[in-house]
Amino acid sequence: MEAPLVQNPVAIFLTIIAVILIAPLIIERFRLPGIVGIIVGGIIIGPYALNLLSVDSTIETLAVAGLVYLMFSVGLEIDLRQFKQVRNKSIVFGLLTFSLPMINGIVLGRWLGYSWSSSFLLGAVIASHALINYPILSRLGIIRNEAVAATLGATVFSDISALLVLSFVVRDSEGSSSALDIVIMVASMIVYTTFILFVVPRLGKLFFRRFKGRAVEFQFILVVLFTAALVAELIDMHVIIGAFLAGLAINSTLPSRSPVLNRVLFLGEAFFIPIFLLYIGMIIDPAAFFSESNTLIAGWMMIASVYLTKLIAAWIDTGIFHYSRDELFTIWGITQAQATTTLAVLLVGVEAGLLPEAVFNGGVMMVMITCITSSIMVQRFGSRLQPAVVREKEGSFYNRILVSLANPGTQEHLIGLAGLLARTAGGRLFPLHVILRQENERYSGGGEEEVLLDSSDDLEEPETETSPIHRVDTSVANGILHAAMENHATMIVMGWHGKKSVRESAFGSVVDQVLWNAEIPVLVGHMKTPINAMNRMVLVLPAGCLFVASLEDILKTVSTMAEAVNISMLVLSDASYLERLQERLEELASPQSHKVFKLGSNVVRDVVSRTGPQDLIIIPTVGSRMRFGSCMGRMPEQLSEETDASLAVMVFPA
Repeated sequence: MEAPLVQNPVAIFLTIIAVILIAPLIIERFRLPGIVGIIVGGIIIGPYALNLLSVDSTIETLAVAGLVYLMFSVGLEIDLRQFKQVRNKSIVFGLLTFSLPMINGIVLGRWLGYSWSSSFLLGAVIASHALINYPILSRLGIIRNEAVAATLGATVFSDISALLVLSFVVRDSEGSSSALDIVIMVASMIVYTTFILFVVPRLGKLFFRRFKGRAVEFQFILVVLFTAALVAELIDMHVIIGAFLAGLAINSTLPSRSPVLNRVLFLGEAFFIPIFLLYIGMIIDPAAFFSESNTLIAGWMMIASVYLTKLIAAWIDTGIFHYSRDELFTIWGITQAQATTTLAVLLVGVEAGLLPEAVFNGGVMMVMITCITSSIMVQRFGSRLQPAVVREKEGSFYNRILVSLANPGTQEHLIGLAGLLARTAGGRLFPLHVILRQENERYSGGGEEEVLLDSSDDLEEPETETSPIHRVDTSVANGILHAAMENHATMIVMGWHGKKSVRESAFGSVVDQVLWNAEIPVLVGHMKTPINAMNRMVLVLPAGCLFVASLEDILKTVSTMAEAVNISMLVLSDASYLERLQERLEELASPQSHKVFKLGSNVVRDVVSRTGPQDLIIIPTVGSRMRFGSCMGRMPEQLSEETDASLAVMVFPA
């Protein structure tokens, strides 16, 4: 083959980045997925077309990293909480939308004369599907539609099943087919999977508690990713299975809107994954689409299999759960899209010698065509669905959060929590720095913006809508209250050092003045642990701290916080709230797991005995200062002294 036209290292890199940038922009103007544009761009610059670049070891290395990153991203972006909400329906549809195409693929492979291993792999290629239409579903506001949610949950089942088939088939093709080898393989897979899914998240929590910083957290996740991929390969699983499991593990460890997670995904989406897609295009011979009958036959037969079997599965699922015609065609459109997992399985199958080149080229043709038709169908039929009725904006208190930066020693983790809650609600964060001025003193100004920007890395997070405020006032408390009113804040967040500064006060003079004069909820936090290191939220409901009628709103607010931080919830409640509490928790249908226990006569002792350093204790209360004093007493101070858990008291106005 002739030498490539571009050989200068800088020019090679420029060509790659230019195609990654320009190709999706062009293809998306025709309302087609960007993935198609990058593959086409790879074909154009590859050795079978313009021959601008060759498929050398550097491109292949980057492509492998991109493949690993791709499957890691699939695991990260699966909504495990939503899957839990519609688990049974997702499993039913997952079985249908995986098993029917799988059986069809096996039959097709045997009919074409392939071995059993190759036929099973062909079935896995057809059975998987990708969520390339998630942005469309989100824009249409139908993510929470039951049929759509169950379909998204079925992705978990289909992706895991396809990768398990890949693992068994590749292992079997290498000669490990004896009964003992199969037992060893299954045992090693179980041990490995258990370690990744259950031990790695705990190790992650410990790491994030001891070490912090953007770079350190980012590097830790990458180490976990490539270690999981390498170990998977060492035990004769494939690297992409390890990457997928690592994605699931990190998914369950960090909040979905964690800044470090956004950076990890950004690196993959902006660089590594596009290079893998570019590589796929570069190794395709476009002439084979038209000149080789085997490619056309394989491609169109796979396309027909995908369309037919996914439609049958959607039709059966619609009949079982009584979905509408528009829901039927929407979920059919979602599941017919072949992309990420399909390309990964195709590439591994060809490299292992299990699938012929014609199937690979035909499979890429299937990916491109189904991505196009899938997007068209989801847009057309999904737009006819009514957006699901969601719970009354449980994050309404988090829409406009004013966070006081008055105490640098208590604010770092608190700002992280406030920023996460604001992002979850699609709201805005108002970091406030109050400059004190005496009645007759003249303010000279200067330096306030630097104080705000240096307060925390979270304030510079691009995903957080932030409006810094510096205010001159005669007292910090007045500055906070006035800024909250002027900026229409829905919640005030303040730090606390864990001890009272005045004997008669609840938290200290400044915090007390804000608490008893604010007309919006105030969260007072003594945060000892970074958000990423938290394991559980402990909601404490002592006797007399709440009106029973306010229980539902408070549960919504607190469960939203647990969902945002991606942690389970333990509820310790006085007996007077238990019956109503259970009812409200069932009605709330929170995706976070929760347990409820009754508090004894010694509240502080019960809470301390059930909490650890990686817990976040939340104590809500409603009403006046007198009510607060009668139900709380010295409880916040005692808990701060006797436990290493983080503590937050939420005071709601009566």
